[in-house]
Amino acid sequence: NDSANGTAWMIQNLNSFSFTNPTAPQLAVMQDANNSFQVIDQFTIELHMGYGYLSDVAPVAYGNLLASISGPIASAVDPAVVQAHGGVIDDTNPYMASNMVGTGPYFVQSYNSATGYLIQPDPNYWARSVGAAEPWNNIIQPAKASIQVKFQTSAITAVADMKSGAVAGVSFAYVGPSQVNDLRNAACVTVNELDVVYGSTAGAWWIYMNQNTPPFTDLHVRAAIAHAINYTAIISKAFNGYAERWVGPVPPGYAYYNPQSLTPYAFNLPLAMQEMNQSAWPLPTGYAPHVKYMYLKLGDWEQVALLLQSDLLKIGLHLDIVGINNIDDLYTEQGRDPTTGECISQTSFNGGPFPMGQEFYTSDYISPDDWTQNNALSYGSANDCMSAYVNGTMDQLVLAAAGDSNPTNLTAAYGQITQLMYENYTNIWLVVPRQFQINHALLAGFVTNPMGATPTFVVVQNTMYAAPKPT
Repeated sequence: NDSANGTAWMIQNLNSFSFTNPTAPQLAVMQDANNSFQVIDQFTIELHMGYGYLSDVAPVAYGNLLASISGPIASAVDPAVVQAHGGVIDDTNPYMASNMVGTGPYFVQSYNSATGYLIQPDPNYWARSVGAAEPWNNIIQPAKASIQVKFQTSAITAVADMKSGAVAGVSFAYVGPSQVNDLRNAACVTVNELDVVYGSTAGAWWIYMNQNTPPFTDLHVRAAIAHAINYTAIISKAFNGYAERWVGPVPPGYAYYNPQSLTPYAFNLPLAMQEMNQSAWPLPTGYAPHVKYMYLKLGDWEQVALLLQSDLLKIGLHLDIVGINNIDDLYTEQGRDPTTGECISQTSFNGGPFPMGQEFYTSDYISPDDWTQNNALSYGSANDCMSAYVNGTMDQLVLAAAGDSNPTNLTAAYGQITQLMYENYTNIWLVVPRQFQINHALLAGFVTNPMGATPTFVVVQNTMYAAPKPT
């Protein structure tokens, strides 16, 4: 197929091309006008906004290209490094284990795949004078201090290390409210609550209901569930108040979030019962078969699942909650079996099938289309096998919005996108947990950015340093 052929072509050519002294045929390939990134000369490339994966389905330029290539996912290893030091498969690459790639302000002093690594300021860093001339440009500043990174698989141990002063800062995949409060009360620890965009980028959460599977084939059931959940209790009991409601599919803090200011679904048990009575499974019986609900064994999500189980029993829906181990397992559930094409979440894998469960998305880059192309598009990774929401108008809107740059058009498009899912009760937009920057009180120089992979949301570390101890 075209995808396989394209991948094979790229592997062959990226491993054989000379990018420092290309031959005439190689240069001709690089300069071809059909490239998304076209080489003009040795100092210039031209970005073609109308090419890329959108061109097959929508004749539009991609409006968020710069956002998409500014995030960590767009990082790439210099082909010259691959050609010189690659070829190591299923083992540690000795060159990569002891050398930084690129022209950054650090060099690797030591590295251990099990315990961590030490990076130290490069005394020969090229941008020392340039950085001094541009003090506002954080990215090019020389490193202020050595940084020892410790790999730690246990959040409990990481919290203990932070409290004891064994580490100067911690980065969690997820930190629950009990851990936040524990750290807030610790001496010499700073816990800084960040803007909601950081929470959205780390992950906004919802409950999916597979529209191919009873009882979620019935809109009245989905509406009943939306109004049967006590959201205030969930935020209070499971998150200790460190979360907020949202209306998707674009998360809070992002451009074109909920343009019409739709109110999050309200907890209203009489209305929920009314909706259930209009469904094919009216009360008092409700839907008799038990429904397997998938949740993530992470932080406080088991408590959320138990609260949901209690809430939905009141409208005749019986949940059997089943935990999966980690986010990697959730990504597996989102996929399809490569042999059968079946949705893995709708098979017996991991104790399924799971017609209902916990779902989330974490940003690849800061742009609304990164979310809608995953949780609103019919074949989006967080929709296809989970909510199974298919709407031709939605697909057209998502792709058109991704290729538009007119604010008026975008406000209208994302408003309609939000309204369609809201009225369809596609998902129960649950919460965006608050995020925190956690570090020692004397650690200074943070430059935060939502595109940092995890809390503490630091993309570059070169500006950090140990502040003088107060006298």
